[in-house]
Amino acid sequence: HDNPDIVYAGSYGGLITRWDYKTRETRIISAWPENPMGWGAGLLKYRFQWTAPILVSKFDSDVLYHAAQVIFKTKNEGQSWEIISPDLTRNDKTKQKPSGGPITHDNTSVEYYCTIFALAQSYHNPSTLWVGTDDGVVSITKNGGKNWERITPRNLPEWSLISSIEPSTYDQATAYIAVDRHELDDFKPYIYKTDNYGKSWKKITNGLPNNTFVRVVREDQKRKGLLYAGTETGVFVSFDDGSNWQSLQLNLPVAPIHDLVFKRDDLVVATHGRSFWILDDLTPLHQITDAVAKSEMFLFKPRDAYRMRGRGFPRPHVGQNPPSGSVIYYYFKEKPEEAVTLEFLDAEGNLVRKFKSRKRGEPEPERIPSSRFQRGG
Repeated sequence: HDNPDIVYAGSYGGLITRWDYKTRETRIISAWPENPMGWGAGLLKYRFQWTAPILVSKFDSDVLYHAAQVIFKTKNEGQSWEIISPDLTRNDKTKQKPSGGPITHDNTSVEYYCTIFALAQSYHNPSTLWVGTDDGVVSITKNGGKNWERITPRNLPEWSLISSIEPSTYDQATAYIAVDRHELDDFKPYIYKTDNYGKSWKKITNGLPNNTFVRVVREDQKRKGLLYAGTETGVFVSFDDGSNWQSLQLNLPVAPIHDLVFKRDDLVVATHGRSFWILDDLTPLHQITDAVAKSEMFLFKPRDAYRMRGRGFPRPHVGQNPPSGSVIYYYFKEKPEEAVTLEFLDAEGNLVRKFKSRKRGEPEPERIPSSRFQRGG
């Protein structure tokens, strides 16, 4: 967190590498040096999920957590590890048999079950960890792993995969979990919220389509009660802490959403098969309220803008940047009949810039240059 040159990457079988961008040094820091290829989960000392979670502590970047069926912790960036939990899964041996055969077992760890799938640390207390497994168990420790408590929602269907856990930035007893059951032929959405460290949970899915399962839920860092959900078909938003959801799809293509991350006031979306997408500037979502929606007109406070010196060297284009300068958002309850004027004044009230909208006429017919077509042979 405090050194962007250090990158941690995980692979199947519990492999972790540490890459130093500055020195170009790569080092293997796996918690357990065993290749699981060909072995059934039940024959291994540690069962690592294909995408076993790697967590860098929010409070100390030298501290990392990794998960198999137990939680590993390092205090020195992976030079040594200790185990801080018992087996937190159901540990059903009937679901840990080898696959493939009869001569060669076809196991690469993607088939492994009874593993930890989600891991999160509190924003308020470094000793509080939330854990979710792929076989339907949610656990918590509030003292760094000395004691663990199972806090699985009582109405959670059996064998559910806990896809993600989102501890609240506003209240240390609150957290959200996203549950994925599509491999059990259940495509319904499941999101749960607790405000008492998991003693009780409330299902919060009103407004989500009944046939699109949820992989991730995130809480906005600037506005309490503003939630985002990544589903199999797109992104949804809730302004009332999950009581009601609505689509936030806009121009995002229909695609499975595997993760959501905040970068400053932007929402970064990781899709499966349709690249990364970014919703630039969440400022309007932070400021919109019922009162704003009922008002005749509202001018949103823009986020800070920066003037930067231009550079002329060429760089490869891998995406579209947001507009430079300051972006101003405004809202009208009804479409205005007249042109809209926007004036910028200095501290003394003097006019600096003035913009005026204009009505759009009929669109011009598209003209395609003949040079775009080549003569066939």
